[in-house]
Amino acid sequence: MGGIVYQAMGVNAYMRRELLTKEYLVPGAVTGFFMNTDDPRAENKLLELPAVASVSSLAATRETFQEYTQIMNVFIFVMVLLSGILGFAIVYNATIISIGERDREFSSLRVLGFSGGDIFRLLLKENNVISAVGIIAGVPLANLFLRYSSDIFSTEQYTMQLRAAPAHYLQGMLLTVFFIVLAQAMTYRKIQKLDFMAALKNRA
Repeated sequence: MGGIVYQAMGVNAYMRRELLTKEYLVPGAVTGFFMNTDDPRAENKLLELPAVASVSSLAATRETFQEYTQIMNVFIFVMVLLSGILGFAIVYNATIISIGERDREFSSLRVLGFSGGDIFRLLLKENNVISAVGIIAGVPLANLFLRYSSDIFSTEQYTMQLRAAPAHYLQGMLLTVFFIVLAQAMTYRKIQKLDFMAALKNRA
């Protein structure tokens, strides 16, 4: 049984212990050890010893990692929120522009007996097709960006393996649908307030 173990940080080399001791270390020397203790003063006591060069605490490392993770979560939340607002603005403005460009067409439909809800459903079908195409195209595009980000942010000191599970794609789709529905709801209110008859009179 075998596989590849990805390491996020550090540069390691592997060799036989006997050869490593012969080439680089003094025989019998200790280069490091693990100690399990709850004494908060243990780190300071160890640093006072002349033979100890450094001390690394798992608790301190875990705390630093958790703080960094919290900052990243806030950053990701802000980015998702801004992306949602941007998507909302695009869908809403595109629909309003479409209404402005086709006001004569929609006014004619109103004369023929179409209600504001009928016109909204007509626009809704068009927006749903565009949204579906965008969501489907966004999945491979997101995967491509993840691979690209992994390559450009990886160095000799650390490696970033950015991967997205199917659940992440599903969350992205649901958030996208949420903001699209919100934009459609605002569009519906806008359509109900428009006076298509006045637009038809002005074009006459």
